[in-house]
Amino acid sequence: MDAWRALSEDLQRLQQRLTGLIASLTDGPTTLTTYVPDMDAVAARVMARLGTSPDVIVRRFRIGGSRAGLVCYFDNLVDVSIIDRDILRPVLQGADPVQDGLPVSHASATQDWETLITGILAGQTAVCLEDLPEVWLVDTVKLPQRSIERPQTEMAIRGPQEAFNEVLAT
Repeated sequence: MDAWRALSEDLQRLQQRLTGLIASLTDGPTTLTTYVPDMDAVAARVMARLGTSPDVIVRRFRIGGSRAGLVCYFDNLVDVSIIDRDILRPVLQGADPVQDGLPVSHASATQDWETLITGILAGQTAVCLEDLPEVWLVDTVKLPQRSIERPQTEMAIRGPQEAFNEVLAT
C-alpha cells in the first residue's frame, strides 16, 4: 500500500511540474506557435514536424563568419538554382539581407509556425537569420512540366504537329 501511495504522490508532483512548465512556456511574448530566432531550435522543430526524409533540406550558413542562418525547403518542390543564385550567393558574398533585402521577387515575412510549415510544404523556401524576429518565405517553387511533343493519339495531317501539355503558359 505504501508503494502505491508513494507512486501516486510522485505522479501528482510530476503533473504539477508539467503544468507549471507548460504555463511558463506559453506565458509572455512568445508561445508555441510563434517563431523564435534560435537556429538549432528552428532546425529541430522543422525536422520534427516534416520528418527526416531526404527531401527535407535544412542548410545552415554563416554571414560574415558570425551570424548564423539557415534555409529550409523540400528538395523536389523548389528550384535549387534560385536558392543558390538569389539567396545564398549574395548572403555569402557579404550582402546583409536585413539591410539590403533579398534579390527575389516574391517574399513574405511571418512569425507563425503553421504559416511557415505550410509555406515549406507549398514549395517556398524559409530563410531564417538569428537576429531577425521573423522568417522570410521566398517563392522558389518549381512546377513540373513536360516538353511539347507530337501527339500520340490524335494525329493531324494539316496544321501544327504539337500536342498540349499541363502548363497553361506553355
